[in-house]
Amino acid sequence: MGGGTGGGGHADPKLQEATREWEAFFVGYLLKQMRKTAGDGGGLFKPSEGEKMFRDMLDDETARSLSKTGGLGLADMLNRELGAAHARAEGGKGNTDA
Repeated sequence: MGGGTGGGGHADPKLQEATREWEAFFVGYLLKQMRKTAGDGGGLFKPSEGEKMFRDMLDDETARSLSKTGGLGLADMLNRELGAAHARAEGGKGNTDA
């Protein structure tokens, strides 16, 4: 879907990392909510605490992996928008000093 890892021309590494982390958090949240609605998997036995912990860690790692490879494209979109807003704000500062 997203396909990119860049930031639409805004090469601020801190912003790229923050937006990538936000996307990973958001995708992880979506995966956890999906699991809640899917139930326990319909197996013969109720899942153990260890299995629940493993699924949580698997969801987190899946979200991180998706985010690093472009994921849903949310990080790129946020990076472009926030980078442009920051550039506008920085540009406006120079005009108020005169």
